[in-house]
Amino acid sequence: MKTIGLALAVSVIVEALIEYAEPAFNVIEDPVIKKAAKQGTAIVLALLFAFEIKVMILTAIFGETFAIVVNPIFDMIVSGIFMSRGANYLSDIVRMIYNVGTKQDVYDLDGFDYDDDEEEEDEFTDEGEEA
Repeated sequence: MKTIGLALAVSVIVEALIEYAEPAFNVIEDPVIKKAAKQGTAIVLALLFAFEIKVMILTAIFGETFAIVVNPIFDMIVSGIFMSRGANYLSDIVRMIYNVGTKQDVYDLDGFDYDDDEEEEDEFTDEGEEA
């Protein structure tokens, strides 16, 4: 359980560092490249933390429960990736909590695009034939 708590703490730290670096990411104009740069930076930071602190989530889950031995290097890589994605999800949750009660769209998260979800008109007439 300590490992899971440590992974969550690292996720918060990684997300805070990414948010502090936001002005550097704003230099990038293309939104796809900007998002990729932020995610890549989060993965690198989380991997550095995982190897420095030796966070091994798979060992904590599978080793204690099922007595499965996991390669430590592989475990730290998976843990780093998990923590980098966890940072993004934590950011979305914090953004949702922060935006509660405001006129800003609460559902405007990184992984979802609700702007293009307007109802499309049917291409059929009342008789059921194509227009």
